Amino acid sequence: MRSSACLPAHFVKLIFAGTTQVEQTLITKDNWRRIFKNQLQQHPWLFAFNCTAYSLAGVGAVFLGVLLAVKMRWTNVEGEIDQFDPEFNATQIMLNNYQTQVLGATTESARLETNGTILSDEQELQQIYAQAAAQKEKIALQQQNLCALKILNKFYPVNVKNILQQYQQTANTGLVTKMITALKSSLTINQDNWQAELDTCLDNFNAQMLNEEILLDQAQTAAQNQAQSAFIWQDQEQWPVLQEAIAKDAEKIQQAAAITGVDARLITSCLIGEQVRLFNSQRELFKQFFSPMKILANSNTISLGTMGIKPSTASEIEAHLKDKNSPYYLGEEYEHLLDFKTSDVGNERYARLTDKNNQFYSYLYAGLYLKQFITQWRAAGFPIDDRPEILVTLYNVGFPQSEPNATPKVGGSKINLFNQTYSFGRLGYEFYYSGALTNLFPLN
Repeated sequence: MRSSACLPAHFVKLIFAGTTQVEQTLITKDNWRRIFKNQLQQHPWLFAFNCTAYSLAGVGAVFLGVLLAVKMRWTNVEGEIDQFDPEFNATQIMLNNYQTQVLGATTESARLETNGTILSDEQELQQIYAQAAAQKEKIALQQQNLCALKILNKFYPVNVKNILQQYQQTANTGLVTKMITALKSSLTINQDNWQAELDTCLDNFNAQMLNEEILLDQAQTAAQNQAQSAFIWQDQEQWPVLQEAIAKDAEKIQQAAAITGVDARLITSCLIGEQVRLFNSQRELFKQFFSPMKILANSNTISLGTMGIKPSTASEIEAHLKDKNSPYYLGEEYEHLLDFKTSDVGNERYARLTDKNNQFYSYLYAGLYLKQFITQWRAAGFPIDDRPEILVTLYNVGFPQSEPNATPKVGGSKINLFNQTYSFGRLGYEFYYSGALTNLFPLN
């Protein structure tokens, strides 16, 4: 026989007072309810007191559990390496070699010309050979990109059109290469078939039949009948809402980027990961509230605000700003950016990061967080300034997982999105090089 959750043991004794053991065993369920009701009417204050005490104890236990989880770092994300990490790294290595050869030859030639250096015949010949080799590498990469886009245009012309328009604006071959890698990562491609088709295109390459203008015209025509994006997150009901909400906050994101010196698109890449993750776990809330209001989801539990920053992480970001011995120290000009106005630091920090009317502090903390990683890795001799996928991964997994090395991995927490598993870092890479929202946050 069970007592109510709010019914203490001595209350049960009151109910059974004056009954024999045989009588107690004969009390039926209905009799139990009647007796309980009579006793409740006689001792209402005692029942209310116990209910209140047990409820407060339960709430306290929950808060204590959350605090203990944060203090013991049980809420920290270790993450997993993304399945596309090898491809992301292969692209980066290839581009590093490309930049060393192509940009190196161009820079050296410009330096000699500026200094008015008189070269020997042998030195001039070496310069000619170096420039010729660099030009050959440049043409080879351009042709490879065009062939890849030709293949991809059969499936997702909208994305191919975006990539070619970016190339028209920037003339940046390396940027196009990364955009192609991001696009490929969103597709299920048989690698052997892909390589065979790519090799056939390169072996029969004809610049008069395949160039940027011709391919862009083909992509624009095909996109009229096939407007679906290759990126799952961009082709769902929440994307138009998310776009509009981010546009509302664009000025604040750009302001935080200007103060911290961090790419606004990089901050937005982290924002996309947090917002897509929140949408995926709270779809009904999104449909009922955030979608009609066209605003960003604002977490106020363990991770705070639109950028999902934990209070403990925010505290570490603040501490690193002032600690000159920290590998994350940014310099004196940053030391007072997050100074508090009151002595109640915890509540003021919470208010900063959960203010639904002004998300500026969320973006400022995010920008400083990213810059601290950039500073740590650069000082260790492993710059990751041009690796948004690594920086977004670090943003997700946090300071404990940030160990500078020559072969950083893309990954982080898993996000199950429409029957496809993403890592936080991969989602950030896809957005960064997707071409989406470039009117607000240009690609660098």
